[in-house]
Amino acid sequence: MTNLPENSPKESGSNHFILKHHYDIGDRSVLFSLDGLTEHEVKDLAVYLQFKAENLLDVTISLDNITIVQFLEHYGAVIKSRDQSNLIDPSNITPIEMYYERESRICGNNWYAEHYSEFDAKYGVQATVFLKSKSDGKKLDGALI
Repeated sequence: MTNLPENSPKESGSNHFILKHHYDIGDRSVLFSLDGLTEHEVKDLAVYLQFKAENLLDVTISLDNITIVQFLEHYGAVIKSRDQSNLIDPSNITPIEMYYERESRICGNNWYAEHYSEFDAKYGVQATVFLKSKSDGKKLDGALI
């Protein structure tokens, strides 16, 4: 993200996020806005989709950042272009670091045991259709989809 010029209009009124992964090679981050869900709910839904992919497709699979945000589009996410990022005050962007978010829900935390089935009941059908459409015909062992 670049710093805003002094007289640049700032986009406000939306919840802005940047989704990335610790092990990304190069900048594969995706900037998006999503209203109607809290920061915690957005993170939980992103991690739920990763767990769903592991359970449904292959335990070694890793979802690409854009794939996760494309799923979030079903719930109102709007992907922002690099040009649009210049209109958003960087202090108003919440980072979502998928490696940390996933690991924090299975290591020393009961999130998976306590919440996965609840998320699966609510989002499972749509997540299954979405993931199967993304993975159709691809070799999945250790894949990035």
